[in-house]
Amino acid sequence: DGAPSSSPSFRANGEEVPAAELGLKRYLVRCEGRWRVRSAPSLNSKVIGTIANGTIVVGEDCSGEILTEAPLDLQLSELMQQDSSLSPEALNKALESLTTLWVKVTRFEAQEPVGVSDIRRDSATGGGIYCLRRNAVGYGLYQEDTEPQKGALIHLPQALALELRLDAQRAATERNEDVSLTWKLLGAAESFGRFFSSTEEAGFSEDIKTPSSRRKPEDLFELKQREQLKKAMASLRAPLAELVDKATKAGMDENTDLLMALPKDLSRRFARLRGSILGATKNANALVVRSPDPGEDVEEATSLPRAVDGSIKELSSFIACSEALERSGAWSCLDTKNRQEVIAFSSSHATDIQKHVRISCKGMKEDATQPSTPSAPGLIDLLETKPPRGYAAPSTTSSVPPL
Repeated sequence: DGAPSSSPSFRANGEEVPAAELGLKRYLVRCEGRWRVRSAPSLNSKVIGTIANGTIVVGEDCSGEILTEAPLDLQLSELMQQDSSLSPEALNKALESLTTLWVKVTRFEAQEPVGVSDIRRDSATGGGIYCLRRNAVGYGLYQEDTEPQKGALIHLPQALALELRLDAQRAATERNEDVSLTWKLLGAAESFGRFFSSTEEAGFSEDIKTPSSRRKPEDLFELKQREQLKKAMASLRAPLAELVDKATKAGMDENTDLLMALPKDLSRRFARLRGSILGATKNANALVVRSPDPGEDVEEATSLPRAVDGSIKELSSFIACSEALERSGAWSCLDTKNRQEVIAFSSSHATDIQKHVRISCKGMKEDATQPSTPSAPGLIDLLETKPPRGYAAPSTTSSVPPL
């Protein structure tokens, strides 16, 4: 009845500590579009990213900048304003957990491709990451095990609703004060419409239903780069997945280098790229992680020793990592150098990788149709599908006279 409830762990002093022991909670994002991620617990702070509906947020409750504490006493009028389909026990449990207006984020768990956008931390505010807990219409972050994960929405108590309203008014006022006189004169014709749009932006709805038609140049660049990264990663992952599948079905040793026939410089560069990507995404405390599939043993997958470059084990790890990046959109874990290298390598050598895979898979298929021999052929023998020049085929007529 809701999102998967896997218990994340974090590394502290070299040991894995469950999130619950660190005072962290899990929240499910419920909204109609995407939910804003901010640099501070205020509607006047910078928007540093967005997350999709259904994303899991791991973090802790945090007070805003308007009111430091909210009264815990629930009035009868507040209960009357909630959805009548909820039982009194469930409603009381949900309202008792809703004591602050903000959540300080420790980790995102994406449930779909590009479920979490690139998070651009703001060093001016200490690099913190915050999400509004609930907006005026009931959308927001719903805590697991205490609030409904689907169905009825829980509205803010009166104290938090007042805090939200004051924060929105302050954000709208400060935003208007920052506008120059020239801009005010030029935008006088649109002032009425801008007032309502700024009110929505200011926090009554952190839910972004439609993308903004006006984008900053850096946002357009990041969007284009994410699209290029996704295409580049897919062009490298797809042929490798086919190669690993064929090699596994052919019964090849999992430590055999399947890419040994590539030119040395290309093979080494590809190995360095795969190692860089695997190393960058290996951190257990990454901000954005992929939610594990049912039955997947995450601890076993992360404790495996380093495999041979180009082997089935190493390529399988790279394929899984690529799929996770494409699914979650967590490209922020890759630095600028790695991003550029992925795009450049795919543009220059994706065709070479695909050609190598076609030849290798063809050799494995032809070898499977041949009768078994005492000594199994190696990878180079599998790639050699044509007889060498000058080779004379043996005569089909026997030279031994009949008895």
